[in-house]
Amino acid sequence: MVHGRIAWKMLGLMLLIFFAGSNTALGSQVRLAWDQVSDSSVTGYKVHYGLASRNYTNSLDVQNNLTCLLTGLPDAQALYFAVTSYSATEESDYSEELVSYTVQASSPSNGQILPAGILVLAKGSSQTFSIVPDNGYAVSDVLVDGTSVGAVSAYTFSDLSACHTISATFTSTDQTDLAISASAQAGGSISPSGSVIVSPGADQSFTISPLANYHIVDVQVDGASAGAVSTYTFSDVSTNHAISASFALNTHTITPTPQANGSISPASAVKVNHGASQTFTITPNPNYKVSDVKVDGVSVGSVTSYTFPNVSANHTISASYALNTYTITPTGQPNGSISPAAPVTANSGASQTFTITPSANYKVSDVKVDGVSVGAVTSYTFSNLAANHTITATFALNTYTITAAALGNGSISPSSAVTVNASASKTFTISPSAKYKISDVKVDGVSVGAVQSYTFKNVTANHTITASFSAPAQLSAGMKKNATALMAYLLSDEF
Repeated sequence: MVHGRIAWKMLGLMLLIFFAGSNTALGSQVRLAWDQVSDSSVTGYKVHYGLASRNYTNSLDVQNNLTCLLTGLPDAQALYFAVTSYSATEESDYSEELVSYTVQASSPSNGQILPAGILVLAKGSSQTFSIVPDNGYAVSDVLVDGTSVGAVSAYTFSDLSACHTISATFTSTDQTDLAISASAQAGGSISPSGSVIVSPGADQSFTISPLANYHIVDVQVDGASAGAVSTYTFSDVSTNHAISASFALNTHTITPTPQANGSISPASAVKVNHGASQTFTITPNPNYKVSDVKVDGVSVGSVTSYTFPNVSANHTISASYALNTYTITPTGQPNGSISPAAPVTANSGASQTFTITPSANYKVSDVKVDGVSVGAVTSYTFSNLAANHTITATFALNTYTITAAALGNGSISPSSAVTVNASASKTFTISPSAKYKISDVKVDGVSVGAVQSYTFKNVTANHTITASFSAPAQLSAGMKKNATALMAYLLSDEF
């Protein structure tokens, strides 16, 4: 069969109703049912079946019905069923396969097997047959697939995986004898079982035994509960009786223990069938983490889920929690420090302050938190911690400005504002213009004299330097004449 791209999955295929058909030319019959596909484009369904897995030799278009009665099926053979859905243009893949087997119950004379005829049963299912003798008769023997299972009054096919047959024979009983019909449901046995013949006035005891990992639920005597007893005795038997036993799989209790700051789900004690599994989910509260999980008092680590597989005993599970912690990692740079200097671990929701201190003659250049600048701050606080962080500081050497000015008729070099690194030195040269002289030099407003050069040493602050100039003194006309005469005299031979 060619299937389209539709990926609709049948959500459940089941054997819904079974029909006996051993005495009809129609053969066996079976009714199938399946879940409706939610896709609105689906317009119908097809049923496919055959004698081999995924080899379907028969198909039936049932249109938009969700059940189908199949007739004329072969007896005593395994049958394989699947369903597909289809739209106007496509057909889905096969659903999960349903396998069925037939059990043929032969109804002999002087009694009957119920249910009778041919039953079509799903793989893995169970079916109990009751062997009922007519009045005045007792079960002589029961054959399953041709092999005797004794004079039982009931027989159960469990976990069906093949086709089977069951038949019974009956024998006449003396009118003076009485019968006790003893039967057991799945999960245990009763001994003796079947139709037990008892002489009037005699006693008859029965032993009820559960299978491994099962327990007795109830023992019914003539339709009334006798409790979950393991033995029962009919005393001074004077009439026919019936005794039946029912069983259930053992259960075990898993008890979770709640702790502060988190939860376990399920939160209360859980009953688990023997051999089953049970999962618990461990969830911490906000800002907390799983610290440890203990199963039966033994640590299994800080897991958030734990499954008890194949449970065969009672258990306990408990979880402990711890507040989340986060790490703040400072990165040191030359020419300064961050305090604390080592990585700091802090609780979720807490705060942590870092102090940034430059070395002597240095200043904070920038501070980055998680790689993003927060400015040239000297302190930074991480508040309400909810993640790991980093903090990095960089530093730069301090600089100072020396402002130089020349007040006319001269110059100072360098001129204007000069930037000088901390602790460095800087020299200024003062030069008067032609026919002028240095009148005075002032540093930070204080005269240092009419110097031609001045050096600022080990600079640790801003400074100013100002130079002023003046013209040379001029002689009067008379003074010039006298000076000329004097010079002539000094140069004469008469001196």
